[in-house]
Amino acid sequence: MNDDIFGRSIQIDKDRRNKIEELMEEYDRTVYFPALEKLRKDCEKEGHEEGEWKNNGIKHCWRNCTICGAELDREEY
Repeated sequence: MNDDIFGRSIQIDKDRRNKIEELMEEYDRTVYFPALEKLRKDCEKEGHEEGEWKNNGIKHCWRNCTICGAELDREEY
């Protein structure tokens, strides 16, 4: 019984995420991502602030700008 409730819970959350992505697709494509790209280019011109190295534990390390969030470096080991 708990497995059924857990599965339903997962599906409800998944359906919600999918609907949000569907509703936001045009906005993200035409407004959000272009604005984010411009912001990151402007930050690059002023000089990104390098953050700490992060490691996902499965062969990838990276660091981001602490101001705009742009990925600055990525390494595979």
